Amino acid sequence: MSLFLILVLQCTAVTGQFSSFTVRVGHEVTLPCENVIDDQNNCDSTFWVFSDSSVELVTHGRISATDKSKSDRLSLTENCSLVIKKVTDEDVGRYDCQQYRPGLEQGQDTLIVLSVVTTPLLAQAAHATPPTALSSPPATSATETTRFFL
Repeated sequence: MSLFLILVLQCTAVTGQFSSFTVRVGHEVTLPCENVIDDQNNCDSTFWVFSDSSVELVTHGRISATDKSKSDRLSLTENCSLVIKKVTDEDVGRYDCQQYRPGLEQGQDTLIVLSVVTTPLLAQAAHATPPTALSSPPATSATETTRFFL
């Protein structure tokens, strides 16, 4: 019975979107926020959290000035996607886009894992193949997508 309960908890814990991006150091990447609330103004119900350090990068649609070296390189698109310019090794990690409806519970999160390529030999080998988008069918209610931008 306890094994069944563990399996049920694992299968129900994942909701929302999951993507992973790989980009070269120094390039720009746009991390999409899926499940954006339609009636919000200027992404005012959007929060972006850099989960490796639990730092809020965007609060109520505004770029936080907590980490000046990072905040100067961040911007939001009209659809609340997070743009990171001049990607560095320090940008590697998990990003969480959260949407809230006023007076209601939080909507589905978008989790994104960002990786960077720094090794010139690896970057050259990867650059020989065109960018790809690989999708896996969802195991639960989450959708997983992997994208490479080299």
